[in-house]
Amino acid sequence: MKEGKMKQRLSYAFGALGHDVYYYSISTFFIAFVTAQMFAGTPHEDAMIALVTSLVVIIRLIEIIFDPIIGSIIDNTHTRWGKFKPWLVVGGIMSSLMIMLMFSDFFGLAKSDNRTLFAIVFIIAFIILDAFYSFKDIAFWSMIPALSEKNSERETLGTFARFGSAIGAQGATILAIPITIFFTKGGHAQGARGFFAFGVIAALVQGISALVTAWGTKEQKSVIRQEGTKTNTLDVFKALLKNDQLMWLSLSYILFAIAYVATTATLILNFTFVIGNASLYSITGIVGFIGSIILVPMFPILAKKFGRRKVLTGAIISMLLGYLLFVLGSSVAMTVAGLIFLTAPLSTCFLVSINDNY
Repeated sequence: MKEGKMKQRLSYAFGALGHDVYYYSISTFFIAFVTAQMFAGTPHEDAMIALVTSLVVIIRLIEIIFDPIIGSIIDNTHTRWGKFKPWLVVGGIMSSLMIMLMFSDFFGLAKSDNRTLFAIVFIIAFIILDAFYSFKDIAFWSMIPALSEKNSERETLGTFARFGSAIGAQGATILAIPITIFFTKGGHAQGARGFFAFGVIAALVQGISALVTAWGTKEQKSVIRQEGTKTNTLDVFKALLKNDQLMWLSLSYILFAIAYVATTATLILNFTFVIGNASLYSITGIVGFIGSIILVPMFPILAKKFGRRKVLTGAIISMLLGYLLFVLGSSVAMTVAGLIFLTAPLSTCFLVSINDNY
């Protein structure tokens, strides 16, 4: 029994690792690729960078509206493999294939003069990527209640997942630039070939980890869950509109997510243009990884002693202090100090979120 639990925990943790490698790749490093290489050397470089980054933001914001619909579709899925695993596998494989296309020049189309055709193809490709990733994302994190009926085991699964998630996100942050430099011809700077190699590696890690999670986890059959009222898409929106607390919670999460993505996406630009040394960007991953290693195992202890509300409040204060340090200074020392206060508590915020839900 214990071996089965540990297999499930490790499989789920590995899935979280690959999930966050992918998330980092598309939300942060993809923007670096767009600004540095996708249109490099073309006469319309600045205009196309502005177009692509704007399209990404617009598509991601629109996708938020469709998340309740995606959740409803997953909730009403019934297969011999359960409701989550099909979306986990299909979403993982399809989004992995699409990210390799994203870290390319779209078979030369990105550097051609036909900007309208490129824009159309890019929009279609990114919508496919974002849709399948959203299905996988929602299915993956919604699996926790189905994997165990015990709250203690759910919290343990959440902790394992967050630990794997930290390794994936921070590991990708540490290795992203070294990988792109290594695979770039000459091995002295970041080039298109290196970015594409990183995209392929991220795709493989996510695809394999999704398969491992599907293989190593087992959905528990619960009479309560099976007999529960099925929710359609309209019911989801009605619940949001009628529940003030849920609306405020959703709004706060959206704002947090926007700020988080905007911060992580621009950190590499901060090291490149403000600090003047992009190779130091790996410090971000090292600081975040050390913070996660320390705080993730401590979360159950801190939550038990102080309560989740106080733990979350402390994490928010720490992150605000980190932002303040970023604003006040542009030296390496101030940046590292800001990173410590900003990135270390992120895993704590996430654990509060998933454990409150489950």
